[in-house]
Amino acid sequence: MPSQRVQDFTLTFSGAAQRLSSVLTNPAVGGPDDLSIQLLTLQPDTANAAACYVGGTSAVSATLYGFALPVGSGNPAPLVLSLAQARARLSDFWVFGTSGQKLHILLVGY
Repeated sequence: MPSQRVQDFTLTFSGAAQRLSSVLTNPAVGGPDDLSIQLLTLQPDTANAAACYVGGTSAVSATLYGFALPVGSGNPAPLVLSLAQARARLSDFWVFGTSGQKLHILLVGY
């Protein structure tokens, strides 16, 4: 298990659906790095030219998603998810975005 409860990552989109856990050293679902999350923030990179999308399955796309993170000028505000009661893991979330664009992730794990 990672020694840090607070961790930050940058995910570079591949142009296909990706699990958020793909940023982990050991991205195995339920593996030692796939911590339960108390708090998760997601922030699109300021250089992104298109929205990115978050969902709960590998079917996430620009037309099928739970919520979208829009393009913002300057420094877009992060989306903050409090997951203390849900006991969700990074591997529970899927994202989709334009290849090469980035998503910044901050998590507080258990």
